Amino acid sequence: MLVPFEALTVLRPHPGPTEAQITADALRLPPAAAVKLASKLLARVEQEGDRDAKAAFRATLLRRRQEMRSGKVKGMTVEQCRRALERQAAKRR
Repeated sequence: MLVPFEALTVLRPHPGPTEAQITADALRLPPAAAVKLASKLLARVEQEGDRDAKAAFRATLLRRRQEMRSGKVKGMTVEQCRRALERQAAKRR
C-alpha cells in the first residue's frame, strides 16, 4: 500500500508554538513561576545588551585612539584632568 507523501508527518518538522501561544501560556503561570521566567528572559536580553555595549565601547576606544594618534584631539595628564573637573564643579556651585 502506498501512502501519500503529505501523510508522512514524521518527515515534516513540527512548527512549534507561536509567540501568541507562548505568551498566553506564560500569562497563565503562577506569580512565582512568572517571576522566574521573567528573570531568565531579562538575563538573556542583558547578555545581548552587554555584547552590544562591549562592541560599542571597543569602537569608541579605537576611534579615540585614532584621534589621539592623528593629532585631532590632544590628551591631558591626570593632574590637568583633575583641575579641569574642579573648575567645572566650582562653576556649578
